[in-house]
Amino acid sequence: MSKLIEIELRLMQDADFNFIKNSYMKSYRNSYLSKHVKPNLYNNYQSTLFDRLMADSSVLIACNPSESYQILGYAIYNNAKKLLHYVYVKNPYRKNKIAKRLVERIVDSHSFEISHLTPFMKSMLFGNRGSNGKTVNKSKTFNDFNLSYNPYNLFEYNLGGV
Repeated sequence: MSKLIEIELRLMQDADFNFIKNSYMKSYRNSYLSKHVKPNLYNNYQSTLFDRLMADSSVLIACNPSESYQILGYAIYNNAKKLLHYVYVKNPYRKNKIAKRLVERIVDSHSFEISHLTPFMKSMLFGNRGSNGKTVNKSKTFNDFNLSYNPYNLFEYNLGGV
């Protein structure tokens, strides 16, 4: 395997917010969970959910070490509640274990729950299925993190009246 690219992990800065929200909205829009939702419903509710998640969450950024403004990926999490909300990595950098390195830093041997089951998170938790229906690549590392999926944590972020 080729050498992994070097990254720096840092917390989100104010200047990062627009990129984080925009990439979250676009990438989650393509999720099998939301692709059939009408655009106006998706935009209203998902934007409100994002804003409410961010009110009590942190964002760990993976960036270029020599140009820290160049974001390669990020993870949205709530350490106090042990929730991992979302992990995103830009397409060109997805084979560099950036998501794994973000999650390793956040979880650090504690049990976390995942609130958003994106295709990436699904493949990391349950593996990808081959044409014969069998799991072909399940990440043993994610099993070691003791992650579990619990979408009901999102009820705490009450979206009524959007």
